[in-house]
Amino acid sequence: VLGYLLVAISFLKLRKTHPNLERPYRIKNGQIVGIIAVILSILFIVIYLPGMPSSLAWPSEWLIVLVWYLIAGVLYLTQKRKTTEDAYVSIQGDKQSDYQ
Repeated sequence: VLGYLLVAISFLKLRKTHPNLERPYRIKNGQIVGIIAVILSILFIVIYLPGMPSSLAWPSEWLIVLVWYLIAGVLYLTQKRKTTEDAYVSIQGDKQSDYQ
């Protein structure tokens, strides 16, 4: 659910910072759709808070969530960061300097 929230926020930010960016699909009333997505994501997060009817059972389910976050953190910290040139090569397949 947190992923949905981050995607919705990113969607709104991209629509604001790069409104003319070429996209494979454009949605009408994107601002409204993005705000609705953020609100719904926050509501779903609230539903899963401790004490709510559909919250995770303590401790087993919370332990699983914690382990997943730890694994994600370790992977994030141990992965090599790509430079702009490396990212371009992985997307285009050729070095950017070959075309300039």
